[in-house]
Amino acid sequence: MWTDFAVQIFIIVLYLAIAMELKNTLNQIKMDGKHTKKGWITGAPGVGKTALLHGLVGELKWCDKTVEWIDEVIRDCPYSIDKDAGFKTEMWVVEHQHLKELEKLKLAPNFLFCDRSMLDLAVYGTMLLEAGKLSEKEYQILLRAVMDWMHTYDFGILVSPSGKEVTADGFRATDKKYQMEMHNYFVKVFDAIGADYVVVDGSHAERITKVKDYFGKKGFL
Repeated sequence: MWTDFAVQIFIIVLYLAIAMELKNTLNQIKMDGKHTKKGWITGAPGVGKTALLHGLVGELKWCDKTVEWIDEVIRDCPYSIDKDAGFKTEMWVVEHQHLKELEKLKLAPNFLFCDRSMLDLAVYGTMLLEAGKLSEKEYQILLRAVMDWMHTYDFGILVSPSGKEVTADGFRATDKKYQMEMHNYFVKVFDAIGADYVVVDGSHAERITKVKDYFGKKGFL
């Protein structure tokens, strides 16, 4: 039986190996004269981030851009999630988020969208630390992985709650008060770690327009 310390060492070694593969992949893409704009869309449960992602995919393809995306990795996690998550859950997501991004980067699209990303782990990891579900040591390991990966993203989109009722799907929380509390928590943590992102609100069409304006200011379009 492995000790907790041995598990943590294994996780760190695995993370470093994956991080090195990412750097090699990014360098190869640049050498080939291509540059994928990789970023994330996130927000509280039920705010419409996945709908926005697919709307943006259509808009960008209309502009003759190649686009790939990664669905929420956490949905495939075999361990407890949300408030019942622990260190195993968070590090499982670290490993699988890395691998999914690497797989898509090798296709060298113009844009790669992540439906949630490594930065979500900073948010939920901080919540778990405050709830006593993560030790300080586990939290620092998780935060290191997030901070090391954060610079590989070219953009970030935080979707604000719209006030609409959240349709129950057996996975997402549906309480609107909790939704707004989570949104504010995202802002708090993202600002604390120095994330580069834009907050979008309004209708679906207004959100797409705001993201396109954001991309335009970054020189992506």
